[in-house]
Amino acid sequence: FDTTLRFVTRTTQPPSPNKLEVYLVRGTVSLREVAPGVSETIRGFYSATAERVAAFVIFRDLDVMDRETVLFHEYAHHFMLHNFPQAYPSWYVEGWAEFVSTFEFSGRRVIVGSTSTRSYSLFDFDMLPIEQMLAPERVEDEDQYFGYRFYAIGWFATLYLYNHPERDAGFRRYVEALG
Repeated sequence: FDTTLRFVTRTTQPPSPNKLEVYLVRGTVSLREVAPGVSETIRGFYSATAERVAAFVIFRDLDVMDRETVLFHEYAHHFMLHNFPQAYPSWYVEGWAEFVSTFEFSGRRVIVGSTSTRSYSLFDFDMLPIEQMLAPERVEDEDQYFGYRFYAIGWFATLYLYNHPERDAGFRRYVEALG
């Protein structure tokens, strides 16, 4: 997966000296031992602190999300933080992790750009207001499907950028100005 990310992003950075510790847990109760109050909808999370750089993932397939997709998503955060430490908007951080978590491996082939498991949210629910996409931390009355919609829209926007080089170039200029 790391090799594929390096190829797709064309990074020449050496691997992170901070190895990612991966903790496979049985369920949400176990995730809450590490992060009290974590939502029932969370299947894993990435944490980078002075003490530890780690991903915590429920090690069983749940709902429509398999454990490999969740692990790839969390690893993508580690990869991005090390190789591309710019100030990105939250929707892109999650959208990019969602985008690369869909990579499928078949022998020596990799399928890039598969549909996100949360993409159904684009059709099943109303779109989020732009204010919530740009500042999700300010959402007060978060409904239980906010995360699904936020990740799905982030995934779709990221996929759009990757498929339209002129839009991606504009986004890169925006990120530089944001930083």
